[in-house]
Amino acid sequence: MSALYWPASLKELGSVPATEWISTTLLELGMQPGTPVGVFMPSGFTAYLRILHRAGRAASDDVSSPVRWYEVADLTGAVLHPLAQFNKIAAGLLEVEEFAVRRPDEGELDGESCTALAENLQAHTSFPDQCFFAFWDGLGQVLESAPLTGSLGIGLRSYKIGCGPVNIVCEFPFWPAFWWPMDRKWLVATDVDMNSTLVGCDRAAAERVLADGRLEAFEVSREARIDESGDTVNG
Repeated sequence: MSALYWPASLKELGSVPATEWISTTLLELGMQPGTPVGVFMPSGFTAYLRILHRAGRAASDDVSSPVRWYEVADLTGAVLHPLAQFNKIAAGLLEVEEFAVRRPDEGELDGESCTALAENLQAHTSFPDQCFFAFWDGLGQVLESAPLTGSLGIGLRSYKIGCGPVNIVCEFPFWPAFWWPMDRKWLVATDVDMNSTLVGCDRAAAERVLADGRLEAFEVSREARIDESGDTVNG
C-alpha cells in the first residue's frame, strides 16, 4: 500500500490531550430509544447542529453531481426537517433510473461543505492553528503513515489524535471522527456510519453556520434522535 498524503502541518502530539470533557457526559447507546445526538455530543454547548451530507446524481459521464436533501424532498413531496432521514425522504427515488440518486456519503462531508464548515468555525476560536483531530482506530493500516498519537477512548470507539490548523481538515485522506480547538469552543463529530455531521458550539457560531448557504444545517437538541426511526414526520 502506498503512503497516503497527510498535510505537513498535522503534527504528532507528545501526549494525548484530555478528552474527559467529551466522554464523561456522552449518553450511553442503548440506554434510551434510538440514537440521540448526545451519544456523540457532550453536554455544555449552547447549541447543537446537524449538517446533512450531500447525496449524488449520476451524470451522463458517470460522474456523480451533488444533490441536496431539499432537492430530493421536493421531488418526492417529503418534508425536510431537522431530523429527516434520507431513506425516508427519497421514498423510491433510489430505484428510479432516470434520477439515479446516490445515497449520501457516510462518515465524511463533501469538499464544499467541509470548506464552509471549517471557515465558519475557525472564526470562533482563539486557537485556529491548534485544533485536535481524532481518527477512528478501525481505519487500521491506513493510519500508519500519519503523525498521530493514540489510542484514546471516546464513547464506544478508540482513536488516534494529531494536531494542526483548523483549515487542514479538508486535506485529510480520511474524515476525522472528532475535531475541536484547544479552547474547546466547539466540537465536530461524524461517526463512520452517519450521513450527517454534528456540531456543538456557542450561539454566535451556530448562527453563522446556519446562515451559510453552502451547508444544509439544522439546529437540533441533544436529546433528539438521529437514527432512521427518529424521522416521524415522513413515516
